[in-house]
Amino acid sequence: MPRTGAVQVLPTLAEVARLPLGQTLVRETSLLSAAQGALMGSRALTLLLLARHVTPLEFDACALYTASTSTLGALCDLGLNVTALKFSAEAPSDESRATALRGFFVIRAAVAAVAAIAVWLLAGPLCAVLLQRSDFAPLLRLASGVALVGSFSSFSLMLLQADLEFGKIAQLHLLSAAAQLAGLAAFFLLRIPGLEALLLGDLLSRLVVVLLTYCAVGSLLRRVGKQRILSAGRVITFAAWINLSTAIGLIFLYLPTVILSRLDKPAALGAYCLGATLAGPFTLVLNAIMSISLPRALSARSNADQRAYLRTIGRGTLGAAAMGVPAVLLVRFGAAVFIAPHHLDSLHVMELLAVGTLVLLVVNPVQFLLYALDRPQWCTAGDLAIAGLFGLLAGCWAPSLGAIGVAWALLTAQSTVKILMGAMVLALVRQRQASGVSTVK
Repeated sequence: MPRTGAVQVLPTLAEVARLPLGQTLVRETSLLSAAQGALMGSRALTLLLLARHVTPLEFDACALYTASTSTLGALCDLGLNVTALKFSAEAPSDESRATALRGFFVIRAAVAAVAAIAVWLLAGPLCAVLLQRSDFAPLLRLASGVALVGSFSSFSLMLLQADLEFGKIAQLHLLSAAAQLAGLAAFFLLRIPGLEALLLGDLLSRLVVVLLTYCAVGSLLRRVGKQRILSAGRVITFAAWINLSTAIGLIFLYLPTVILSRLDKPAALGAYCLGATLAGPFTLVLNAIMSISLPRALSARSNADQRAYLRTIGRGTLGAAAMGVPAVLLVRFGAAVFIAPHHLDSLHVMELLAVGTLVLLVVNPVQFLLYALDRPQWCTAGDLAIAGLFGLLAGCWAPSLGAIGVAWALLTAQSTVKILMGAMVLALVRQRQASGVSTVK
């Protein structure tokens, strides 16, 4: 018999599937993973085929654009999605919830516009100093424009996430995947350059979401009242920690690009980008579970809710991670058929990044409880530790091992810190229960 009040986290998917909430989580995770898989698969296919039909130097430009778009997308967000989800979950009524979301939309639009304009203006100096490649400045400007459009599509998806409308999110991902392949079709049929094909697909995939959710966003902006329900101090304090975490995350997200672009190894950056793309099937499962678990974690205000959340999420994620281990080998064997000889290092990079993603799959949903417990500073401290350790290890291993060294550094830093963070959260939940604290104030 288990001890009374103990937080049980066992890797039993069958047990989870028999629970009402567990059935919902399994169904939503499967649906969202499949749709995200189609979207990420379309992007992976684009990069794989471009890698075979363009020169290594041209593919390095595609890799830099891809990495820059991801990083600038996070810069345009600045943690506002998480902050909006938290405070909308605490709203006492639909009208006050809509008021909160409208405020976050205005802030999001302003932040995204400022970030995109700043990057556009500073692209030249940034490329010259960070990458020592001034000729990459036009690529960075293109990435900033795509990231701006992506910021609005991300907010639209967040609105659906707040309403737990994961079926609609899945439909939008499928339509985005089809739009992404339009760029690849233009590459082969119209013979446009590889970078332009990549840009076209990225832009269309984001515009699809913006256009199809326009009515929902417009309805939100029209129906809200004038009441103010949020404490400005709480919002600013919480958002500041999230923003700091985002800024730290941007550093180690873009650090591989900076390190590898400065090495005298022309194919290293392309190998890392391709390996990260091949690890996409694992990233999509991680993203699906994080999307589904985040709003539920933020709503877990009592000890009973938190224990139920940990039991359901923990069992499912541990089981999924266990099944992901043999899947790493399957992805390697499948990708080996398409990989060009000069990109073989990307297979090892994929294996390392995939294993790191499986660790995050288990620990990140547990760490989300820190947001519900009003302890975002713990997450920021963890991100700072990851960035510091990753930078130290990557600087030591990249010169000799190239892309593989950077992947090892990321795996080591993230796994070490995240496992410690997960253990601290579980200890905090048990301590709150033992001290008799029942709800978050």
